[in-house]
Amino acid sequence: FFLSFFGAALLLPLSCFLYYKTSVSMQFYLLLAAAILYLAGVMAVTIAGNIPLNNMLDKFDLANASVEKIAAMRRAFENKWNNLNTIRTAASFISLLLVLLSLNSNKSIE
Repeated sequence: FFLSFFGAALLLPLSCFLYYKTSVSMQFYLLLAAAILYLAGVMAVTIAGNIPLNNMLDKFDLANASVEKIAAMRRAFENKWNNLNTIRTAASFISLLLVLLSLNSNKSIE
């Protein structure tokens, strides 16, 4: 998980830089869009949304909680988590599509 999650966050901007240095092409713009989308839609959402939810859940005292408190925690957690996960999934998928499109696009823009 660590390599795929952080590897994409490092390698996408690096790929943009390398394509920018050789020639500004459609590949560069597609990789740039993929990098921005991944960093904003996956990394930022995880840091700003999912991690705080995980911390909230981690602090919850499940062993001493009543059924009502557990139900309230689930209501507070589940929808937010699912919505954030949907955003991360869509951003990851679209980023992947942009990278795949960049593999077939080698025309220079002049």
